[in-house]
Amino acid sequence: SVPLVFRGDGGASRLVFAGAGNGGAWSMWRVRASQNIKFLNLHMEMGLIVNPDPNTGADPHHLIHLDNNGEPASSIENIEIAGCVFRWCRGDQVKLICENNASNIRARAVWVHHNYFNGTSTFGFLDPNDDPVGCRSCVQVQRNVESIWVTDNYMTGCAKAMIDFEPTGVGPVGSFKVDRNILVNAPPNGTDGSSSVSISGNGTADPNSYSSFSDNILLHGGMQTRMLDRCIIARNIIIDDRIHANPTLNLNGLVHSCRISDNYIRRSSTVSTLQPVVLIQHGGSGGNTDVPSEVRVENNDIIQEKYASVAFLEGVTGTTYFRGNRCYYNGPDYVVSDGNPETLEDGNIFHLLARSQGKTPASNITVSDNT
Repeated sequence: SVPLVFRGDGGASRLVFAGAGNGGAWSMWRVRASQNIKFLNLHMEMGLIVNPDPNTGADPHHLIHLDNNGEPASSIENIEIAGCVFRWCRGDQVKLICENNASNIRARAVWVHHNYFNGTSTFGFLDPNDDPVGCRSCVQVQRNVESIWVTDNYMTGCAKAMIDFEPTGVGPVGSFKVDRNILVNAPPNGTDGSSSVSISGNGTADPNSYSSFSDNILLHGGMQTRMLDRCIIARNIIIDDRIHANPTLNLNGLVHSCRISDNYIRRSSTVSTLQPVVLIQHGGSGGNTDVPSEVRVENNDIIQEKYASVAFLEGVTGTTYFRGNRCYYNGPDYVVSDGNPETLEDGNIFHLLARSQGKTPASNITVSDNT
């Protein structure tokens, strides 16, 4: 069918949301159970809204919201968002969710590319009495979503993760391609306790499968993942110098047959906490359903400037490789906390914890050819 096209003229096409939030779940574009739609060369923000919900509230306000609420038997499919400028809002600049867990009903084939996302900038319409706390996320994906491309975008200015693929409820997610983006973590309040990028599955029953996070530049932030199956994190530049309490690259829980290769990852001395640069760790629940296995960490440059491990593997099993990496420790010889030197263990370049919290002991791990 012929697509429905909403086409702007760049900066001459400024769409500004006006009105009162007053606890309502408002969106500039709410597209339900639709297919074959394009949003091209539009500029949009919520600069004239008054009394908006907080971006962490139950009903935040979004710019483009794609779902099938009210039409559970229909998919969201073949949507393209390109060449647009997204500015201030109190929710997600692009949100995608499908409410039906039936195998043939999905949000799929959505392409978000060559856009500019800035969650704190405005066109000048913003009420000066309203403090722009920044959008919640640039792109958020929830449940029952597959075959999503987020490529060649610039993103900044979020109160939480810029890319937030962290599902809730019930339903699978996966086959995401998040490649060639420039991601600049710059939360409005200057600090950020969450990760700048979050890509996860929906529990051990529905891991995120066959996804790629590759060829991105991530500045001033880190990445959190959970429940990945046969995914690739490759050829990224990740520079982490923010104030937060998380490892720079954190692979948690069920991480199966994943490859982390050819990345440049640096954790700066300005980061506030003593955490490893790369942490691969079980999920902490009982049993062995959420342990990493068959993970390949190869040919990365990993730089630690804090007094903590360069790489920390905990409870990893299966045929796992940590090889060919160039590991650099540029931190102090020791640090003093509460008047006492931290243990030397915290400054290990490589830290392997074989077993904890009742898990099966780690096995079949090869550590070789690292420098």
